[in-house]
Amino acid sequence: MRGQVTTPKNHCRRTVDLSRQLMATLRLWRRQQRALWLKKGLPFPDWVFASVTGTALDQSNVRKALNRILDAAGLHRRGPHQMRHTFASQLLQDGAPITYVSRQLGHKDAAITLRVYAHWLPDASMRRLVNLLDDAASDGTQAAPRAVRDEHQIPLSAVNAVVSRVGIEPTTRRLRERLATVQQRLPSALSSNFPSLPGCFVQRDPSLLTRLCVS
Repeated sequence: MRGQVTTPKNHCRRTVDLSRQLMATLRLWRRQQRALWLKKGLPFPDWVFASVTGTALDQSNVRKALNRILDAAGLHRRGPHQMRHTFASQLLQDGAPITYVSRQLGHKDAAITLRVYAHWLPDASMRRLVNLLDDAASDGTQAAPRAVRDEHQIPLSAVNAVVSRVGIEPTTRRLRERLATVQQRLPSALSSNFPSLPGCFVQRDPSLLTRLCVS
């Protein structure tokens, strides 16, 4: 800022990511500059872009050089700071998360970035992003709802009182009452319908009694 090295206006340091292509270009530039300064017999400056004397670039000279480049390209003149907006808008248009762009710009929170660059966000309505919630179909056709398998269906008893009116699960009190009634009548019913079934079988296997009540 005005020839002085200092922190940004929010007084916070941050790391700005560089693309692979930009990193390769800057490394090549540094090698060329090192060879140039070695040929001059002068120490290699610390600045990536240094003046002819090895000092930091003058802000006015940078603006004049940028204007010459823009004029040659047939573009409207703009300041170097506007390249920051180009950086952010192109990232958003390419689908970068706004939280990432916000950190790169050094904003305090993503709400500031959203307020400035919301119009650069891609139109998600054209992507049918809601279709991502569907089950994936192997043949690319619309996925049909899965049918309920027979073993997942719950058979209901012929005695309607066993099943509660509030849902499939019977209430505990009514179930106990029904089981007690069936248990009283079960020995005589088993002896008449299943003469070969031992009477102690039901007592040893309570689950059979439950199945007989709800099946």
